[in-house]
Amino acid sequence: MKHWCVWVWFTAGLFMACSSENQWLDTALNLAGDNRAELQKVLDRYKEEDGDKYRAACFLIENMPFHGAYEGKALENYRKYFSEYVSFPYSRHVQELIDSLKRADGEFSINQLTYKRDIMTVDSAFLVNHIEWAFKVWREQPWGKHVDFDTFCEYILPYRIGDEPLSLWRKEIYECYSPILDEFRKTDEADNPKVAAQLLMDTLRKANYRNTALFPVGPHLGPDVLKWHTGSCREFTDAMIYVLRALGIPCGVDRVMVLGDNNASHFWNFVLDKEGKTYIANLPYEEVWSKAEEYSISRGKMYRATYSIDKEAVRKLGKYSDVYPAFRRPFFRDVTALYTGSRNWTVALPDSLLSGQFREGDMVYLCLANRLQWQPIGYTFFKKREARFEDVGGGAVFTLAAWNGKEYAAVSSPFLLERETGKIRFIVPEAEKQELVLYRKCHLTLSVLFNDRMIGGVVEGSDRADFGSPHRVEKVVYTPRNEVNFIYKGNLYELFYWGGGKWNSVGRQMAVSDSIVYSGFQGALFYLKNHTAGKDERIFEYKDGKQIFW
Repeated sequence: MKHWCVWVWFTAGLFMACSSENQWLDTALNLAGDNRAELQKVLDRYKEEDGDKYRAACFLIENMPFHGAYEGKALENYRKYFSEYVSFPYSRHVQELIDSLKRADGEFSINQLTYKRDIMTVDSAFLVNHIEWAFKVWREQPWGKHVDFDTFCEYILPYRIGDEPLSLWRKEIYECYSPILDEFRKTDEADNPKVAAQLLMDTLRKANYRNTALFPVGPHLGPDVLKWHTGSCREFTDAMIYVLRALGIPCGVDRVMVLGDNNASHFWNFVLDKEGKTYIANLPYEEVWSKAEEYSISRGKMYRATYSIDKEAVRKLGKYSDVYPAFRRPFFRDVTALYTGSRNWTVALPDSLLSGQFREGDMVYLCLANRLQWQPIGYTFFKKREARFEDVGGGAVFTLAAWNGKEYAAVSSPFLLERETGKIRFIVPEAEKQELVLYRKCHLTLSVLFNDRMIGGVVEGSDRADFGSPHRVEKVVYTPRNEVNFIYKGNLYELFYWGGGKWNSVGRQMAVSDSIVYSGFQGALFYLKNHTAGKDERIFEYKDGKQIFW
């Protein structure tokens, strides 16, 4: 994977010298090597035949050097996790399946696979098939008239979603799902792709989805996600994209690199209506497409995945090693403003609030907490004695950091960006200490959901009103679902606070009850780690005798 990233950066360096679109195309063709003739066939076919198809072919080919797929024997072992989970008994935990496959095939790593670059392998027949089908659905569907050419190229035309194996998926998926829209095409709303997307989502939601994030990290699976319905949010968003794009509906995936209140990334689908407005959904959990600005996710920064590389970002970024890894392959656009609406803020910190020395043009990163790390989610260039980040969503605690090519270091105190006002409040430990009585290491998440669902619930001893036969109920035992995030007697805990640009230990304690007591600095940002069990832990403040998690 490292060699592939270096290839991408080397290729991007070649493109940086391109001053026109034709030069981007020429550079891509030069990188194709022996495969150049196959790509040239496609260009020659469409150059005289259809101007739009020629431009579409140019779009695909000039960005093709940055795309490819993994292959190798280990890939089939990886796919087993998803295919075998389909029929895995519900009575058994998914970890049993994972352990079984590890025993049979060994530990999976993406490093066991080899990478095939599209620019060197895609043939003319494959590319023509995808272009023809993409144009067919764009031009024939009643909603296609509201989809402009640039939107079509980015969110309908691409032959792949990520790094999945190549396949001719459009025709089969179109023929499977197109009949669902037959009656809709006759209605007055038939020109709105969002309404068509709703009908398709109604059908997709009927499948039996099995969600888990415990499988190994690997490449995208391809259209087989539509028959397996297993995996995490990434696989579910892929399934939606295949169906919508096969029907000519502009769509894709938006994501956060890490949530502002959770130690995880997240993906979800977006679709564009006839006015180009963004609507979003999380398959299979949401019943309708909702407006982007109504999405309650803890924001920070949101990005939209694209097939095309961000040429402006390529021109601005420096050496490969000088850029934090998450931003070395800029196949995404910042769409934060679509989600924040009127609560879209600018974070600008002058050099007086930053530690270290910055030169004009140095990269500075905006970070969110991910356990005991600060994870970069955005970047800017130091200018006019300040680090200025546009389009930031509030309601989370951030810090700024610098990357030296090997590691990053915080260069500001943590600060809360208030969601409603955009005001910044720095979180800095004071000299005085206070007593902290701690009951949890992470905020309530699933517990809140299940607590609400229990309101009005009825405890029954049978699923039949007459109990089937006489029984005497001796007692009812209530076992609440838990996340091991409370304080557990016998577990070893360690409290940290942030100060001096790092996490500092307050000390370790073995819990002897459902709470532990520490003495910690007032006004500090804390983190409680359980060394015995569990992994979900979040930063928090302590005010008025309560933990406030972020």
